[in-house]
Amino acid sequence: MWGCRKAQGLIAASIYEALDDGDRRRLDRHLASCPACRAEAQAMISVARRIPEAPIPELPRSLMPAIKARLAQNEVPVPFAWRYAAAAMATVVVLGSVSYGLLYSGLSGSGVQNLADNRPVQVDSALQPTLDQAAALMEQRQYADAYRVLEAGLRVHYRDARAGEGQLLLADIAFTHLKQYPVAYSAYQRAQQFYSSAILASPDRNTILERWETLAEARKVEYASLYALDAATRDRSDTFAKLEQVVARYPEKYVGAMAAEEMAKLMVAAGAVQVGEQTHFLAMQEASLRCKDPIAATRLKLEMAHIYRDELNNPEKAREYYGEIAANSNEVLARLARESLSSLEAGASRE
Repeated sequence: MWGCRKAQGLIAASIYEALDDGDRRRLDRHLASCPACRAEAQAMISVARRIPEAPIPELPRSLMPAIKARLAQNEVPVPFAWRYAAAAMATVVVLGSVSYGLLYSGLSGSGVQNLADNRPVQVDSALQPTLDQAAALMEQRQYADAYRVLEAGLRVHYRDARAGEGQLLLADIAFTHLKQYPVAYSAYQRAQQFYSSAILASPDRNTILERWETLAEARKVEYASLYALDAATRDRSDTFAKLEQVVARYPEKYVGAMAAEEMAKLMVAAGAVQVGEQTHFLAMQEASLRCKDPIAATRLKLEMAHIYRDELNNPEKAREYYGEIAANSNEVLARLARESLSSLEAGASRE
């Protein structure tokens, strides 16, 4: 179904890049019949026209592969599990001249980091007042206004020492709060093109890369997978069943893993498992047992294997689960398990 949320995402995206013919026709038809979206489009265009264009040259290729390679050389990956464990993903801005940072779902940091000693680096920033204003608006849950203010500041101060942090916050607002995924994709794309050092310095760099992968996957289906996840989490009649459908439909995608995490969170919220060291595993296990769809149940079992590997430091149990799933009749899930098993064995051989 083509509604206002998707239209608003295309409105914002159309300001910075040309839409393809299909999206342009669908947007025009929607605007012709929706006064609210027409007003939104006029407001965004008006703001954009008042902001001077930043003369930044386009880069000929994506830097994301190089960023991933750099991260792989310098750190052990942070597990995907519980990345979305907070009841709602939050962005916290630490105000002041010394520190400005992002907090994603329980992951914390303090602005520009020196990766050698993890201490914040003091820098002068003309963008700081804009960051403070955006933070104040976000505290009031005025996310659309925060986005516009921050975007305007970045257009002017795109070479500022904190521009990379600002760009990542802009992308986070679009992804987490506005759910405008075409806009979030463009914002993360700009971050990896022009502010790769900010991604590398961010304590949330793994989350950033996962979001980029999620958006890149979802873009191939016009973000239908992310819209389906949003609809499932909003459904109060049978949230678990709707999330299960998302997992079963997108078992090989990051969206499937995100939906699985939401299902586990429901188990915790319902008091189905006790809170403790193995809460995550037990919640995922309980959710898997309650699944009616065999694909979804097996996908959650794959998440359980990841938890054994990444959180509980039990490679033997992870190997057992991966081996079982690798023999599954669903080739997609079997392939994911084989890949995880190969990665596990490769890691063991390097130790």
